[in-house]
Amino acid sequence: MTPTPPPDPIAQAHLGLLDLTRALALTDPGLAGFLGDTLDDLGPPQPPPPRPPVMGAALAACCGLAVPRTQPVTDWVIDHADCFAWQQSYTAADGMGADFLAAYGWFNLVSPVGPFRSDRLRITVGYWGPGIVYPEHCHEPAEVYAVLAGAARFRSPGRPPRRVGAGESVAHASWQVHATDLDPGPLLALIPWRGGDLMARATLGLPPM
Repeated sequence: MTPTPPPDPIAQAHLGLLDLTRALALTDPGLAGFLGDTLDDLGPPQPPPPRPPVMGAALAACCGLAVPRTQPVTDWVIDHADCFAWQQSYTAADGMGADFLAAYGWFNLVSPVGPFRSDRLRITVGYWGPGIVYPEHCHEPAEVYAVLAGAARFRSPGRPPRRVGAGESVAHASWQVHATDLDPGPLLALIPWRGGDLMARATLGLPPM
């Protein structure tokens, strides 16, 4: 009898996070309304090779900064951090300082290129460390920042700054310029995108003409 191969820990990490994301959406009307039925037609995960979390051990600081509703997702991300393909969008050539580059990272859970593939949705999990500033930027897809742990102040021209903490969310429309002050920070957030080019990098500053 052929022995059953052991479960793939990378695939299991992504499957577990997707299940927890679905459960979180059931308790968050804003997140559920934004996601709609986009999580219904996903295939099996095709996770890329993991990369070391770019923020190192700092991610663990988020463990005590969640609320009961977001604690399961927060704990899962922290406990399985080595299974996810952490990335960065920016470099020093973009004008980002060393303090910023040392204290942020993100990975995709759903996107047109995986791990779970969708042409209608991208879900990113992002971390930003305390005290840094994510400067003004914009992108074609609309988005929701569903904060899992920590807190930050979100700014956007034409509306007052708003402090958003664990269990809360803030939405940005297509091409809406916005910035994030990690004050106090840190911030761990689940960020779905819908519409437009889901894989394009955010534009720093104002929208392109």
